[in-house]
Amino acid sequence: MTLILTHLPHIIPAILGVAFLARFALYIKRLPPAHLNDEELAEWHRQRAAKGSASDAAEQPLPR
Repeated sequence: MTLILTHLPHIIPAILGVAFLARFALYIKRLPPAHLNDEELAEWHRQRAAKGSASDAAEQPLPR
């Protein structure tokens, strides 16, 4: 128990950092790829809209 309490100040920032990176990864995953041109981007948006209407509950915006 003493070992955990001694290292707790080092463990908490690591856990918070991993949680931040996971949330950031989920945010980035929802963005379109940067290399798409206008037509490809429009198609990507159409596919996302069709996919989103099928499973609206699975993908909701992140809280601010």
